[in-house]
Amino acid sequence: MNLISEFVQRQSWVTGLLALLLGPVAGMLYLGRGRLALAYLGLSIAVVCLPLLAGHAGLLPLAAEPVIGGLWLLYRFGGMFHCHHLAESPPGQYPAVWFARWYVVAFVGLFLPVAAPLLPWVPFEMPARSMEPSLMKGDYLFASSYAYRLGGRPERGDMIIFGLADRGGQVWVKRLIGLPGDSIQMKGGVLQINGAPVGLEALAVPAEGQAGATEYRET
Repeated sequence: MNLISEFVQRQSWVTGLLALLLGPVAGMLYLGRGRLALAYLGLSIAVVCLPLLAGHAGLLPLAAEPVIGGLWLLYRFGGMFHCHHLAESPPGQYPAVWFARWYVVAFVGLFLPVAAPLLPWVPFEMPARSMEPSLMKGDYLFASSYAYRLGGRPERGDMIIFGLADRGGQVWVKRLIGLPGDSIQMKGGVLQINGAPVGLEALAVPAEGQAGATEYRET
């Protein structure tokens, strides 16, 4: 048997372990089941995105994270048992397709977990109240991964999501108010950009949830 160019038999326990460690997509590729691999790839995206969309629409009775966690465990273990079952029956020779080779399976299984940042849009949940009332804590949104990578330039007023190297995995959501070379100051509660105060417009309604407070629109 040529272990590089083709596979003729699959051990069920090896297939199940591979699907558990690298995911059902890798397990189906290992079995030469290309269509099922694509189906599981689509299902993995749905497991992450659909709860976020449902939460944004107010259709979830709880936070999206535990729902995603539960669905992900179901996806992972369900895919493992599915791959294990297919490897057991029917016995015999499996398709010697190119994507069933060990190096393709290993590449896909190791690449997919780190491929999320490469997607053009990444789902995100607002973690704090610092951007209220523009963004409320718990709001769900999709962030563009390539807004500034394909020639786009940051502009004042952009809502940006970023991490700080010295804060571990902490993520921040802020509105961009300064560009390279700008001088930014706060004087008497008024934002100053390059020595000039920005416009403040008092709104007719008070700030939500803050009795006696006034909400302003800052430009």
